[in-house]
Amino acid sequence: MAINDINSRISDTCKEELGSLDELTSIWERLKTLYVESTCGTWVKELNVLFKLKGGRKTGENPDEWMRKMITTGRSIVDNLGEINMDILLGYLLTVDLGEDLTATTTEIYKQSR
Repeated sequence: MAINDINSRISDTCKEELGSLDELTSIWERLKTLYVESTCGTWVKELNVLFKLKGGRKTGENPDEWMRKMITTGRSIVDNLGEINMDILLGYLLTVDLGEDLTATTTEIYKQSR
C-alpha cells in the first residue's frame, strides 16, 4: 500500500529513476538519495530556509536584525555549499512552491542544466 501511495505522488521521471525497485526500504533510500542527500536536494533545503526567512519578515520587526539574519543565513549557505549559480537559483524558483500544476521536478531541472 505504501509503495502504491508513493508511486501515485511522484513524477514519471522520478519513477524512471527508481527503476525496478520493489521493496519499500529500497525505494525510500533511493528517494532520499535523489531528493534529500543530492546536491540538488541540499540546495533546495538551504534555499527554503532563506526564502522562508525572506517571506517571514514581520511588520515592525527591526530591519537591522532581519538583515543580519538574512546575511548570516546566506553566508551559512555559501559556507556549506559554495557560491550559488544562476542555474541552481532558476531551478529552485521554477520548481518550488509553485503549485500542483507544475510538472517539472527539481531532479528534471537539475538534469536539464547539466
